[in-house]
Amino acid sequence: MNTRELEKSLVNYIVAHSGHDGKRSYIGLSGIGDCPRAIYLRHVHGEEPPSVAQHLKFKRGYEAEEAIIRYLRGLGLYRAGETIRLYDGLVQGHTDGRIRASSDRIGDSLLEIKSVAVPEHFPEGERVPLRVYWQTTAYMHYLGRRYCHVIYLACSSGEPRLYGVSYRPGLGRQIEDKVNGLVEAVRACQIPACSCGRCGAGGLVGKDGYYE
Repeated sequence: MNTRELEKSLVNYIVAHSGHDGKRSYIGLSGIGDCPRAIYLRHVHGEEPPSVAQHLKFKRGYEAEEAIIRYLRGLGLYRAGETIRLYDGLVQGHTDGRIRASSDRIGDSLLEIKSVAVPEHFPEGERVPLRVYWQTTAYMHYLGRRYCHVIYLACSSGEPRLYGVSYRPGLGRQIEDKVNGLVEAVRACQIPACSCGRCGAGGLVGKDGYYE
C-alpha cells in the first residue's frame, strides 16, 4: 500500500465511523429549536448526505466530547447521561451526562458538550446560541433538572469554555406544546406551518413520506 492509498483508506474509515446518522426514526430534541416544518421534513426524509469534510468534523466533535468526559471523570464530577423517550420513542433526547451535585438536596446538573474549530468560534458573551438554549431547556424540562452546564471545546487549542443555562418554565411549556404539535403532525401526515420563512410549500404527505 502506497502513501496515497493509505490516506484514502484512513479517510474512508473515519467517514464510515463518523457517528453521523442522517435518517433517524425519531424526532430529536437536540434540534427542537428549529422551524417545525424543517423538523418534520427532516424526520420524514432524513438529512442531505454530508460531505467528507462534514464527516470528519462530526468525528472530531465526538472525540472532543470523549475528551471532556475523561477530564470530568478525572475530577470525579461526571455521571452518565440520561435518555429521554416520549410517545413510545417517537421523540427522543440523548444527554451528554450529568455533573455531580455537591449535595443531594441540590440535585445533579445536566451536561451538554459542543466543539468548535478555534476559540474565536466560541459563543460571544455569556449566552449559548438559541438552538442550544432550546435543546438544553428541552432536556431540563423533561428530566426535571434546573441547570445545565454547556462546555465548548476548541479543537485547535484544546481550550474549554463553559456556559450556564438555567431552566425557564415558560420556555419549557412552549417546547412541550411544540413537541405535542409535531407528534400530531407526524401521525396525521400533515406538514406543520413554517416559522422561519425559508421552507417550501406545505401540504399533505402520503404514507411513503412524499407530497400528495
